[in-house]
Amino acid sequence: MGERPESDAGTRAQILADLATAFAEAVTDEDRLLQLVVERIGAFTADACVIRLFDADHVPRAVAHYHPDPQLRERIRAVAVATDPDPRVGVWRQLLEERRVVRLAIDPERLPEGMTPAQGWFLASKPVRHFLGVPLIARGRVLGGILVVRCLRGEAYTDADVDFLRDLGERAALAIDNARLYTAERTARARAEAAEEALRAELVERVRVEEASRRAEAIQTLNVRLEARTRELVAANEELEAFAYSVSHDLRAPLRAIDGFSQALLEDQGAMLDETGHAHLRRVRLGVARMRELIDDMLALSRSTRVVIEPATVDLTAIASGVVAELRAQDPTRVVEVQLSVSCEVQGDPRMLRIVIENMLGNAWKFTRNRSPAHIALECACTREEAIVTVRDDGAGFDMAYARRLFQPFQRLHSTEEFEGTGIGLAIVRRIVHRHGGRVWAEGEPGVGAAFHFALPRMHVVPRPDV
Repeated sequence: MGERPESDAGTRAQILADLATAFAEAVTDEDRLLQLVVERIGAFTADACVIRLFDADHVPRAVAHYHPDPQLRERIRAVAVATDPDPRVGVWRQLLEERRVVRLAIDPERLPEGMTPAQGWFLASKPVRHFLGVPLIARGRVLGGILVVRCLRGEAYTDADVDFLRDLGERAALAIDNARLYTAERTARARAEAAEEALRAELVERVRVEEASRRAEAIQTLNVRLEARTRELVAANEELEAFAYSVSHDLRAPLRAIDGFSQALLEDQGAMLDETGHAHLRRVRLGVARMRELIDDMLALSRSTRVVIEPATVDLTAIASGVVAELRAQDPTRVVEVQLSVSCEVQGDPRMLRIVIENMLGNAWKFTRNRSPAHIALECACTREEAIVTVRDDGAGFDMAYARRLFQPFQRLHSTEEFEGTGIGLAIVRRIVHRHGGRVWAEGEPGVGAAFHFALPRMHVVPRPDV
């Protein structure tokens, strides 16, 4: 098939204007009117089109058809002429008796109600996907119906297509009903209306062109701003890399010196120190270890922003199983019941998503320390747009009034005496999930437990038995 006109307001208005002129010039030729309608509809919004007219008793009296393939066009004509549809069932009952639009998605292996096997040859020979029928009504009387199908294009008929076809059907029905009644005065009036339609179409097109021009100017302005913003982000990333380098090298060396000399002081001069002196040195060394841990976490947060994402299919439950095994090996005396109820296959970076699971399960493991047995669960639910992964525990929990602080760097809701950590793990989780186009949130209650959620788009969830 050749290219079809673009489905916009200007094109639709132009088609209506052209057909209004054609109706005025073919006022005494019903067959020509029908053929004009099916050809324009078929070229614009369908792969095949049939119009069938009925008399007052719903007995078929005229038919017109269109298909771009001449051989199929002839075959449609032969079938349409040889078969008389039953107006009491299926699509024709809805068009003729109920007077309503029929819009269907077609299963090629099943004929719609009311279609005869002889008419089903088209469904069998072509991959028909979508069907649309509109009644032809003039002066309160149903004259027949317009039937269109889409085979080569997969998109469904839209409300705009329905409105266009209904408008065209009303004009065609009126023209057909008046086909033998037009006078010279009515012809002149019809031509004037056609000129009005043409003018309206021209105005619509002008508005469209002006709007397109304004949009182009706005896009150009946004592109300039985007380029400037991109340069700023590049500079900021370069500064971030320089900062990370400084943290990695310049700050670690003084920490190593403090740690080394304090250890030497304990070993060489420990006998000269009283218990207070020993306690001071232990606090110095603990502070050094804490500072080293903060530096490592700052570097991890920086890397989570700069690492290039390399997407692949990732089984989050398989990762979770490995992480749980590592946690059990590190803390073999703990009694923790872990439930992995669903296998989640997602598209994302395997290394970065493993960091997400490690941090979430690590948190659950840590904050259930005072429970025996403790309970941790990995859950996964799927919607049309995204899949939601949840790590749930019955540990210390938190007050929802402070939930927004959980994903901020170095924000903690518990003291280091209660639970160790720097408060950077969930910040890393949020950055990684955001880089995948997802979102994070949490729910909790003090002393009852917590649930941490993250959602990723375009995930495929595959259920499996509990493990």
